Amino acid sequence: MPIGPYSPCPGGTGKKVKFCCPNLLGELQKIQRMLEGEQYQACLRHVEQLEKTNPDQACLLSIKTLLLRIHERFDDARRTAIRFLEKHPDNPIALAESALLAAIDQEGHQAMPLILRALRAATELHPRVYQAMDAIRQMLAADGHFMAARALATLQVNVCREDRSPVEFLLQLNASPNVP
Repeated sequence: MPIGPYSPCPGGTGKKVKFCCPNLLGELQKIQRMLEGEQYQACLRHVEQLEKTNPDQACLLSIKTLLLRIHERFDDARRTAIRFLEKHPDNPIALAESALLAAIDQEGHQAMPLILRALRAATELHPRVYQAMDAIRQMLAADGHFMAARALATLQVNVCREDRSPVEFLLQLNASPNVP
């Protein structure tokens, strides 16, 4: 869906673009086209240019963190996520990105407090927060933290009934003789 003035800010602020970052509307539309065209490197360069005149904008920090993760530049992504969280401490995307990076850096269970904070901070569930929940659930299961993975899967089932993967995960988990 194209970004317009009344679209939600892609930075997770809970505001419409018109009330959050109206000066970036045209740039956000350009960024969206680059993302849709999978022009990730060009998009990252563009976001970094925009940051020079629009430092600490939630939408730019959100997109930059995502792009750095796509490029597997995890140290840079971590630094950006830290800055994002410092400037926007109650932003659900900043919290979800921090949770994802914590799960990548450490074990999945280190991400749980951050993803729970992201869920509490969200006025409505942002797709990036849900995607982080899903990735963290998978990491938790891979690390053998089945109870935490089960808790996230149960929460996923309750917030998004259309997604069958958490239901399938719960069924497999319940049927597994290796899970206490």
